Amino acid sequence: MVTLGRITATQGKSGELRLRLADHRLLKPLTAFKVYIGKNNKLREYKVESLISRQGLVLIKLEGVDNLSQAEELKGLDVLVPEDCLKPLEEDIFYTYQLVGCVVLTRGRVRIGTVTDVLEAGTSDVLVVDRDGREVLIPFHRSICVEIDAGKKEIIIDPPDGLLDLNEI
Repeated sequence: MVTLGRITATQGKSGELRLRLADHRLLKPLTAFKVYIGKNNKLREYKVESLISRQGLVLIKLEGVDNLSQAEELKGLDVLVPEDCLKPLEEDIFYTYQLVGCVVLTRGRVRIGTVTDVLEAGTSDVLVVDRDGREVLIPFHRSICVEIDAGKKEIIIDPPDGLLDLNEI
């Protein structure tokens, strides 16, 4: 299962929900008409009546959630979809869930750390890498991330001098 996002609020009185996406790339290739909502492996299946994105706001309407009271019960819960509901992306484009957990290594196989998050930053995303308890920010750009093997959970980087020290938080 892949986290599509989290329900942040209700919208109107007819049971619509506001959804904060975990990754903007998840919305367009979604083929699922069912989602799973819950926490701690206690998931309930819902049929999606509509999924609308407008001006950065994503609204989802679920079958059986028809009033404000029912919608309120779902606030704060994660919305998940089976991984096989996602269409493959173009070459060299990855979903956030595919990058989180990847080990980051230099070309010389020196371990930098593990990707804990991906920040959307305009035209190029930024990898948040845990380096022994400190965060390092690495631009997710082909000039720096020279090899990406999401299946092996490995990213090889060729950082410019000083990048790893400059971005350490």
